[in-house]
Amino acid sequence: MKSLEDQMKRLYRQKDNVLVYLDQKADSKFWDQQWESNKTKFKKPFPKNSYVSDVTKKYLKKDSIVIEGGCGRANHVYSLQNNNFKCIGIDFAENTVNSINKEYPDLDVRLGDIRKLDIDSDSIDGYWSLGVIEHFYDGYYEIAKEIKRVLKQGGYLFLTFPTMNYLRNTKARFGIYENLTPQTEVENFYQYCLDSDETIEYFESLGMKLVKKSYMDGYKGLKDESPEFLRKYLQLIYDSNHLFAKIVKYAITKTMSWYCGHSCLIIFRKI
Repeated sequence: MKSLEDQMKRLYRQKDNVLVYLDQKADSKFWDQQWESNKTKFKKPFPKNSYVSDVTKKYLKKDSIVIEGGCGRANHVYSLQNNNFKCIGIDFAENTVNSINKEYPDLDVRLGDIRKLDIDSDSIDGYWSLGVIEHFYDGYYEIAKEIKRVLKQGGYLFLTFPTMNYLRNTKARFGIYENLTPQTEVENFYQYCLDSDETIEYFESLGMKLVKKSYMDGYKGLKDESPEFLRKYLQLIYDSNHLFAKIVKYAITKTMSWYCGHSCLIIFRKI
């Protein structure tokens, strides 16, 4: 089965070196539908530990206050809380938030706009943004300023988004992507694939210090950028839970994420 992103039209915008994904508007209604259709993946019990909680423990002490902006079904909120962090989940998908509040009343999940947080300034120790900032057509600048505002001095931002990796940059350089033109209809905008260097430069201009950058999801990045004849076989492996498929995915992700990682994790510290 093709992934949602794989079915979308992708256009290259040269002026800021991004890919623009079209054909599905990523509004609150869309995310309510997505989380509802995938609800079975997030049924109890939530995982007590996750990649998110493991990374957070390397940088923040127990009882630190952490926001996840754009928390979806709140599985990471649960994991962070289970690891002794005080986590606040924020999402603008109203039905999803209401469902979480009903099913998991012990979790602090709030309806809100991450561009205008109802959170005191300089009050948060950590902020997770997992594949969120790329979904705003006008850019992530309001989000970034709010993150900077609510973080304490010395607080950490953990940021992930689809990135213009080496493979995508090479394809763009050789004109393999169709170009976005001023006449292109962008009403059904889904997401950007962002230039990580430009994103880092912007957050640094706000007073955030780069701590770490790493590439992730190398198998997905390779699959999504492969020719159609090869992609269908890579998709079969991607969807499989067979031991052989797991080994292939792990090996490619481990060895090739630096080259074709679909997304990146960037960690900043507010100075």
